[in-house]
Formats: sequence, C-alpha cells, structure tokens
Amino acid sequence: MHQRMEHKTPPSTLERVSVAALVPPRAAPTEAQANCTPQDGKADPLYATAVEIVRSNNKASISLIQRHLRIGYNYAARLLEAMEGTVVSTPDASGRREVLPKPAP
Repeated sequence: MHQRMEHKTPPSTLERVSVAALVPPRAAPTEAQANCTPQDGKADPLYATAVEIVRSNNKASISLIQRHLRIGYNYAARLLEAMEGTVVSTPDASGRREVLPKPAP
C-alpha cells in the first residue's frame, strides 16, 4: 500500500498571530467585583449587579438573583454566599438572610 503524503502550506501571517494578542486586556475590577473571587482568582463580573439587585429589593434570596440575572441556581448561590458578612447576614436557622445596612462612607 502506498501512503499518501500531505503537503502543508506554511501558515499565513494572520494564522501566526496568537489569539492572546487579539484579545483586549480586561479592565481592573471594581471594588464590588473584587469582593467576589471564584476559585480561579478572577473577579466575578455579575457580583456588583447582584449586590445592586439585593439592595434595591431589600431581599436576599437565590431565586431573586436567578430571576433578575437569568442565571442558574448554583451560580446565584455562589454570588449570594460571597455577599455574606458584607452585604447580607449569614443564614439563620431557617436559612433566611437579612440585607445588612450599607457601611458609612
């Protein structure tokens, strides 16, 4: 049997440019975003929005965040857990959290 040799053409200039060079650098996270860092160490882009939702509704629930941001339960739960101690209280015996007052500037 004969093996067929494939002739590859050299990559064009565009193909040689790395993808990293095409991606613009990310802006520095805001203070609210910096408070929510997942395991990979990157700031969560929806954290500040979730904080605004909780504060404006004066209610801290996973389902509220899910509905407003149209995200899954686990993601909303992670966002709410990241708010514990700064924006919302830790859950009480029944699992409810209270929205904490904003700190004085």
